[in-house]
Amino acid sequence: MPRLFKISALWVLLVASMSCQEETIVPDTSRLGADFFPMEKGLYWEYEVDLTTYNLLDSMPSHYFLREVVADTFTDLSGSLSYRLERFSRETTEVDWRLDSVWTARLSTTQVVRIENNVPFIKLTFPLAEGKEWNGNALNNRGEETYQVSGLGVALEVGDTTFENTLTILQREVLDTIVFQDVRREYFAKEIGLVKKEFIQLNYCSTEECFGQKIIDSGRKLYMELVAHGKE
Repeated sequence: MPRLFKISALWVLLVASMSCQEETIVPDTSRLGADFFPMEKGLYWEYEVDLTTYNLLDSMPSHYFLREVVADTFTDLSGSLSYRLERFSRETTEVDWRLDSVWTARLSTTQVVRIENNVPFIKLTFPLAEGKEWNGNALNNRGEETYQVSGLGVALEVGDTTFENTLTILQREVLDTIVFQDVRREYFAKEIGLVKKEFIQLNYCSTEECFGQKIIDSGRKLYMELVAHGKE
């Protein structure tokens, strides 16, 4: 074999080897379940919310609408890509939205972290699997709470819409109606995100005069359902 041909062949092999080494493989996060929590600038979700706040003397119901928008992205202190979530509210559909709060979220190949009122919660961990559990409070100081995946891949009716592929995150389920009730569930639809939320925390009167009578001393009930979503 001519010397020039040998050199050319070696050069081709070297370039090909370098190309293979420099190739970056982008993980398919949808296979892990990340498409249950889509994040992209311009995405928005609108919810109808019913909230009742209780004290020993009275209950105070309220009804309003909540809009959440992925307004921008930024790099956080750890160097991770994060998303700025602007949250707006209004009492009726006839009035303008007003800014309520700003939250953030970040996704990786292992988890979804959502920072709500400056408190980080691990909403999902990947890969998703029926019955999977983790500590949702691992990044804050609120004490350990076990989150669990339930009903992965099932259809769910929310209002007039049926979402064919959803999962439920059971955050807490204390059904006691004598002293303290704590039920928290979030429902996510594939390629859409959060479509429903239930939050019930009630303290019952436990004095001798009212023990066991299901008289609410304090607490609140919150129900959220998705009514619109899309991209601006």
